[in-house]
Amino acid sequence: MKVDALFLAAHPDDAELFCGGTIAKLKSQGYTVGIIDCTEGEAATHGTVEERYKESAAASKILDIDYRINLKLVDGQLTDDRESQLLLVNEIRKTQATLLVAPWTDCRHPDHSALHLLARSCHFFSGAGKFPSDHAPHRPEKLIFHLEYHDQQPSFIIDVSEHFEKRMLAVQAYKSQFFVPGEDAKDTIVGSEQFDYKMRSRAAYYGSLIDARYGEAYISDSTLEVKDLLQL
Repeated sequence: MKVDALFLAAHPDDAELFCGGTIAKLKSQGYTVGIIDCTEGEAATHGTVEERYKESAAASKILDIDYRINLKLVDGQLTDDRESQLLLVNEIRKTQATLLVAPWTDCRHPDHSALHLLARSCHFFSGAGKFPSDHAPHRPEKLIFHLEYHDQQPSFIIDVSEHFEKRMLAVQAYKSQFFVPGEDAKDTIVGSEQFDYKMRSRAAYYGSLIDARYGEAYISDSTLEVKDLLQL
């Protein structure tokens, strides 16, 4: 399956949690979107692997995801090693993605920080002719990083106002992990009602920086080209 944009997630639900509005917006614009979940989330406080797969399928249906696969690496032990590179490079080449999206380096969860490094390596190796793979070399044109909880000056912000509630529905599809209105809160940070409020507040903050209701923030540590100045 060829996709336009490929989102890398350490755990099932990360792509929806941090980029769900952007994904929904891309789909509304006619682009194809893929998600690579690196682990099955088996180390989470709540939920089983089987539940996470069902929740992932439900969230993918909400966002109309074109392609999704789980690499089944070990939750809590992600690292930029050869085994992981072989798996991820194979997927990047297979999907022929134009855009690759991964977590920024300053993350609360160690797996997310590890995925940042893994994404950088695989973005390079996916275009290296002699790197072993079942597919021909292909390097996405751009690698960008989504912000999580820590303050960092974004390179740009996507207006996701029209798609934010769909993003929240996709997040809430992971009922074993997050607070769902009308149900009891969980005894974890992400499962609390306060975290639900924090998600909305953070998106509102980023939105306010671009005079929008909700926004999702990204970093590009390489220079961005502007093809049409009036589209700024």
